[in-house]
Amino acid sequence: MVAAKTHSIDHLLLIIEESGMDIDEAREAISLFDHAVEARYPGSEEPAPEEAKEALGIARETLE
Repeated sequence: MVAAKTHSIDHLLLIIEESGMDIDEAREAISLFDHAVEARYPGSEEPAPEEAKEALGIARETLE
């Protein structure tokens, strides 16, 4: 399978689903996309401490 280059997690997850792989546990990773994009640009607001902790927890779970 050849896929177009993309940074869209939604699109990447769709490709994974279409391949027949089980990605239910990785769906929470979608919420990290906005953090990753926003943090790349100067002047963006830092997340609230609780929001940062939640995002870090999701990232850790995704990597396990």
